[in-house]
Order: sequence, then structure tokens, then C-alpha cells
Amino acid sequence: MKFPSASLYECLEVAGAIYLEKPVICHVVVSRIACDDWGVKTTIVDSVMPGMPRLGQRSTEIAAAWEVFSFSAGCWQARYIPWRLFFDPTVVRACIELGAKANQRGSTIDCNDVIGVTLEYDLKEAKTMLGKFGL
Repeated sequence: MKFPSASLYECLEVAGAIYLEKPVICHVVVSRIACDDWGVKTTIVDSVMPGMPRLGQRSTEIAAAWEVFSFSAGCWQARYIPWRLFFDPTVVRACIELGAKANQRGSTIDCNDVIGVTLEYDLKEAKTMLGKFGL
């Protein structure tokens, strides 16, 4: 499997994203995307947002082999590996807003707080895929 052209993923390196790995949810910046015959690796850097938990360390590497990795313009994920990385602006904005509301209450959000947001994204993606098949 071949990852899209360098120009596509270079633009992701400056984009904010939502990193979700239960129970962690945080806003991150993606950097150093690398692809090889094995799969894809990237470093995510914690981008402190009000009402969102911290990553645990300033940055961490996430990776997945091509056999379990799937990607679209809006989300990267890996089967059997419990992380998802959302680039979709609607998901990112909604999660930041939920975090800001939690911060006003003096708390932080967790994965359970964004289930509706991620399910809505998944439904939109499924409808798009079904539409490609005329369903």
C-alpha cells in the first residue's frame, strides 16, 4: 500500500488534530510523518487546550503497519490498535468546544464526552462510502 503524496501529509504536519486513545483525548500537532514498507509513523505533540487532558508527555510517537492502518483526509486509525487521529475540522472544533465548556465548569473531557462527535463523523464517512457505490 502506498501513502498519498508527500504534499498531502506535509500539510497535516502543521494541522491541529484530535488524538483519541481511550481514555485519553487531547489536541495535538502532528509532526515528522514517515512512511516506509512497514507502515506509517508520526510524532504527535501535545497542544495544551483548556478542558482537555494532557498527553502525559510533551510528545509521543504513534505508528501502524499498512495491514491495519486506514486513512482518509479526516481521520487516521488502525485496527487492533486503539488510537484514532482526527483531522476533520468539524471534529476538531467540536472537541475544542466541549473542552472549553468543561473548563468553564472546572473539569476536563474524556472519551465518553466525544462519543457523539465521533459517531457523527463515522456516520458521515459511511454515507459517503455508500454513496460511491450508489447505495
